[in-house]
Amino acid sequence: MTNVSNVLSVLEKQEEVLVKSFHEGSENTTTTVERGKILSRMNRILFDYQIGAETNSSMLGSVLNQKVVLFNPETKQKVLELSYNRFPFLCKVFPKQFVRCVSASSTESQSIGSIQQRIGLSRSCYDVYNSQYEHTYTLILRKSYLRSKIQHRMSEYEILDQNKTNIIGRICPFSTDIERSQYGQATSIKFPQDMTMEMKATLVVAVLVLVCICRNKV
Repeated sequence: MTNVSNVLSVLEKQEEVLVKSFHEGSENTTTTVERGKILSRMNRILFDYQIGAETNSSMLGSVLNQKVVLFNPETKQKVLELSYNRFPFLCKVFPKQFVRCVSASSTESQSIGSIQQRIGLSRSCYDVYNSQYEHTYTLILRKSYLRSKIQHRMSEYEILDQNKTNIIGRICPFSTDIERSQYGQATSIKFPQDMTMEMKATLVVAVLVLVCICRNKV
């Protein structure tokens, strides 16, 4: 089993995962940092995650870009990362943003997929590509909860197939979480059938980007 396969093997049999924030912000940091966990439906911790950085070597870089990092929950070693552009004009200059898998045995990283925001559409839309730069899925906004009576930090997205004709998955607020509190925190990702581990990991990182974007709009 390769390093990438070993890192992502926890996602192989998962049909649905939950994104759950456990900590947001810090008194000792100069930027907003969000930490949380990627959980299975059986409440097994698959990854820890962090959005943002506690310290920034470049203030300009922290304004223009945001980093998403996934960690092994046992070793706390970084396994996946993506730096995404926070402004639409940067998405035009650098359209594809790559999810990279960090090898435990070297300092090198390998791209496993990428996401690209579509600019100019009436609804929020993201295309997802595999490591061969082939379009595989599209995420399109179905419903926003940001201005509804029951708010949620994450809008609802549909996962469309390669031809953008069939709904094959969904990204949505975790229902029991909304019932428990007015401002829900958990997000459910229901994967399409036969999705590869690499594409599942890319989709998880894409959802963390959407979580951060929705959070900043509240």
